[in-house]
Amino acid sequence: MSSVTFAATPADIEAAQRQLEIIQRQAQDRVQKDQDAARRRIEGVDGMDTKQLMPKITVPSLGADCRKIQTVVISGALHLSETARQHIADEYNGRCLNVVDIEKILGTITKDYIDRGYVTTRAYLPAQDLSTGILEILVIEGVVETIMIKDGDTHSISVRNVFPSSEGDLLNLRDLEQGIDQINRLASNNAQLDIQPGETAGASQVIVYNQPSSRFHYYISTDNQGSKSTGELQTGLTFTVDNLLGFNDSFSATHRESTPGDSGRKFSGSDSFNLSIPFGYTTVSLATSYSRYDSMISVPSGLSLSASGNNRTDSLNIDRVMYRDQSTRVLLSGSLTGKNARNYLDNQFLGVSSRRLTVLDIDANLSTDFAGGILSLNLGYAQGLSIAGALKDPSNLPEWAPQAQFRKIKAGFNYMRPFRLFDEHVSFTSQLTAQKSPGALYGSEQISIGGLYSVRGFVDSTISGDNGYFWRNEVSIRKPVTMGDEVVSARFYAGYDLGEVSSRADDVPQGRLSGMVVGISTNWRGASLELINTRPLTLPGSMKKESNKTWFRAAYSF
Repeated sequence: MSSVTFAATPADIEAAQRQLEIIQRQAQDRVQKDQDAARRRIEGVDGMDTKQLMPKITVPSLGADCRKIQTVVISGALHLSETARQHIADEYNGRCLNVVDIEKILGTITKDYIDRGYVTTRAYLPAQDLSTGILEILVIEGVVETIMIKDGDTHSISVRNVFPSSEGDLLNLRDLEQGIDQINRLASNNAQLDIQPGETAGASQVIVYNQPSSRFHYYISTDNQGSKSTGELQTGLTFTVDNLLGFNDSFSATHRESTPGDSGRKFSGSDSFNLSIPFGYTTVSLATSYSRYDSMISVPSGLSLSASGNNRTDSLNIDRVMYRDQSTRVLLSGSLTGKNARNYLDNQFLGVSSRRLTVLDIDANLSTDFAGGILSLNLGYAQGLSIAGALKDPSNLPEWAPQAQFRKIKAGFNYMRPFRLFDEHVSFTSQLTAQKSPGALYGSEQISIGGLYSVRGFVDSTISGDNGYFWRNEVSIRKPVTMGDEVVSARFYAGYDLGEVSSRADDVPQGRLSGMVVGISTNWRGASLELINTRPLTLPGSMKKESNKTWFRAAYSF
């Protein structure tokens, strides 16, 4: 079971294991938070409304009120949808067609293309003899003649892997918007798109204008958002470099550790690295992190035990945009993650809470405009695998025991709605994260509530479970604050959080937490400061209620 040889009771060891699991999970949360802060994201969906690109269609006089047409022949329309083609045949074959009817046919064809992003494709009425009873419609499908980058010869963009389409392909506006999103993932880019007529009929020149800034960026932060057991005062440094490999890639490295001089035997530190490379609608990311801690923990018998450990995580993630239009995007993601945790109690290896896991995650995300805001829906599945040296479950594993080859369902949503209130810019956000598993889970796979990343208002009363959820709600007001000759951007906010967890085991803490938060964050010339006050509201009767807590975070980016 364990190599621990000191005079601690089984209850002490079990309590210590739970505390060590929480410490490891908090370290993982901080690493993920640092990686997210360093990564520039394209929020929401900002596609062009193709209805604005619908051309005005006119047809010359037919020389009669109408012409008898037996068949409508559509030439050159290799990518016309079968639905539109069949509609035209059913509606117009065998009829006497007038100018308005022919304009409707041309409009139906053009709209079918434009609605799907083919905004430079056009349908025409060529010169012909309608007395034959055949109406010919000629479609010239718009293609990409060339893609030109105008960035002052800085070589800031690699065309070959950011755009899903290339020269000679059918021009699809959504492909081009995807390419611009991939380019602007990098903090150094601010690309804009322009489409100009090409030298041949139906061809277009795609021009990307970009005025890149420095490829190198730094983010320095200090805060008191660490845990009491491993050091509250934390300092972090993140370094990012854009286009390191010449593939519009992004590389980031983050180092974080508890500030020297924090009282007692408390230390935590982490190093993480992330590389992402775009390939049109696909983005491939590689990440690795290593965290370690040193602490003193108290157990039920009254002993204070020294605890230490480390955690290594390696992951490969592939994101694929499956669909996008003006207001909606569907994203499918898959990741393979290896997790290796090692814990020690009084310098003795603690085998029960040390393990290697390999986890496969499949996630789907839908982002769309909804009720004046942006709604994001998430659904995912996670499976523990017995590969890459992972712990394997024995065939006689008890039902209550944690499973390395686990299964769990993940779900959630995020909603953001801006509005005006008394002439103020107000925003409401609501976020739900939930999971459910048919079996018992190891601590790294459980859902945790309590702390700044889930239910705010709690420091020591973090609880975890196999199943559960947390729901965060926040209202914020943004307004400029004048300080002397300077104008500082400020955000004032208040929030209410709620969460609940449960486990298959009966002898572990579980239940519901709720808390509230008020805060202010400011930004000025690369410097930012955030002050947060949290207050616990409800918690299980077996837990001691905590007092209010004030948090801070100061950062500077350049």
